[in-house]
Amino acid sequence: MALRNGRRWIRSYEKVALPEAGEGFQRLRDQGVYLITGGLGGIGLALAGELARRSRAKLVLMGRTAARTEAIAALEALGAQVELVAGDAANATDLRAAIARANERFGALHGVIHAAGIPGGGLIQLRDRAAAEAVFAGKLQGAMALATALDGLALDFVALCSSVTAVVAMPGQADYVAANAALDALAAAQSRQGQRWLSINWDAWREAGMAARLDSPELASFRTEMLRDGLSNAEGASCFGAALGSGLAQVIVSTHPLAARLAQPRALDIAAPPKPAATAGESLAAAPGAPLPDLDEVEQRIATVWQEMLGVHRVGVHDNFFELGGTSLIGIKIIGRLRSELGVEISEVGLFQAPTVSTLAGLIRDARTQTAPADEAQTRGQRRRERRTRR
Repeated sequence: MALRNGRRWIRSYEKVALPEAGEGFQRLRDQGVYLITGGLGGIGLALAGELARRSRAKLVLMGRTAARTEAIAALEALGAQVELVAGDAANATDLRAAIARANERFGALHGVIHAAGIPGGGLIQLRDRAAAEAVFAGKLQGAMALATALDGLALDFVALCSSVTAVVAMPGQADYVAANAALDALAAAQSRQGQRWLSINWDAWREAGMAARLDSPELASFRTEMLRDGLSNAEGASCFGAALGSGLAQVIVSTHPLAARLAQPRALDIAAPPKPAATAGESLAAAPGAPLPDLDEVEQRIATVWQEMLGVHRVGVHDNFFELGGTSLIGIKIIGRLRSELGVEISEVGLFQAPTVSTLAGLIRDARTQTAPADEAQTRGQRRRERRTRR
């Protein structure tokens, strides 16, 4: 939203009829030379395969990981020539070296696909600056380095792999949303200067890409949902060709109508949790704060705190904290209280690792076991000091 000269402007999006994928791929040169950053990642390799099939491309694949020999052999079987360049896309020196290698081996560079980056994921209150900078590095810093390194070169296209999360924000993705929104802005700025830059806001790919690699425990349910309706590699390749032929600076690829998604943005529920009459799992009837039968000391304390903090009347050893109405913020408060009452050090993400009374109790027992030897050693040291003082 923007306020300009007394007027309020709201960004909106239009559904566009894109050309068939084949028309976009017609813009590729036969045996054209294309650099793909993140070229050994899932989406990078999927798009490399399509370039190989469509134009027998000469591919320069840049990545920090070891070469995937089977994938390279498959590209060469499709008629591609492949040059591997080890380097970090966020490092301007490495990027210039990759471009120089393309010119040295193949004589020219015709296009770039920027697919480098790592997924974000995690509650913003638990993320530190270093974690956010790591998300910005390959994706955003790499794109900025590309803009500098490619300045003055007349390429057929530069395609940035952005994400639909920059348009329809997902929970736990603050750093990732910011990085992709910056890619969209960069593509728009370069296009205004006459450069053929395109930002593609990808929905999840179910066979490759960051959604498939997202391992943040607190976002597991969203990962499952994204992958269920995600793009196949073939669909992604087809959409890439259509976007390439569009002539637009930004194309959003959404597997569901975008207007509906914008009307109901996803957010973590931090309102007062519901108070279910019954819960799934092995539930034990009790009033909040009342003793629960057949539980040991740790399980008893956990269940009682859950009842009080969630306002739930039925808690069982196998009940799931989040299915009882628990939220991330309430979970952080509960962990803080259990730390204080049980005298144990457990992480703020403990409930995501162990979301039931039983598993959380096990986590706490493990933490106690790990700290016990240190406590015992400290006690022995204290006794020795006391004996020396008496002597």
